[in-house]
Amino acid sequence: MNDVAIYQVDRVELNVVPWSWPFAVERRRDIDAYFAQLQRRNPAVWNGRVLLMHRFLFEQGTLNGVLFEADYASLLAGLEWGAVGESVKSCFGVAALVSADGAFIVGQMGRHTVNAGKVLFPSGSIEPADVSGGKVDLYSNVLRELEEETGLTDKDFGVGPGWSVAFDGPHIPIFKVMRAKETAEKLQVFIQTNLAAQVQPEFCDIRIVRTPSDLDARMPAWMRAFIADGIVRRT
Repeated sequence: MNDVAIYQVDRVELNVVPWSWPFAVERRRDIDAYFAQLQRRNPAVWNGRVLLMHRFLFEQGTLNGVLFEADYASLLAGLEWGAVGESVKSCFGVAALVSADGAFIVGQMGRHTVNAGKVLFPSGSIEPADVSGGKVDLYSNVLRELEEETGLTDKDFGVGPGWSVAFDGPHIPIFKVMRAKETAEKLQVFIQTNLAAQVQPEFCDIRIVRTPSDLDARMPAWMRAFIADGIVRRT
């Protein structure tokens, strides 16, 4: 967690350009075999199209990023084999949900997901559907993931200006803080009720995080760092 750096920015500008990732081309056969093995263990995993970050720059309060399209299998294999981290990063939007009484609301990922057992904010890969005119609408991406994973919509919370950007090795999560209108306990009940009505929900449980003692080892380092920073800012 000490190696995670978190920055505040006013704007996030992500542009998509054509680029061929050498790893995805040169290791294609190995990647396909790797993913086929994953699917045999978990048939729910599917190989969609995602956007990964190739270059980025901080400039005048803005994170400028250049993204390219790849397949999910290449992302997973690249993370597993260390091919993601130097010239390519896994960049994704994160809905940092905060209750009206100041607690963070997080979920434990279901057994059928790639991140089974991990405790996360609502989040997901940036997809081609998030692109219009060559630019990524990251806020729409975050809204979609939040609604899919919790049932909450933009009527249920307010958002402030800016974003938080974390750098954790191969991962660049970009957080939008979403301040809900309900208390933590009411949010927990609402989301759990929503999950119970889904056939195959992403989350299998919802947790409330108020203090450092609530941090969970099943959270990735970038998430523990963001929440710890948020707890400190409130005190």
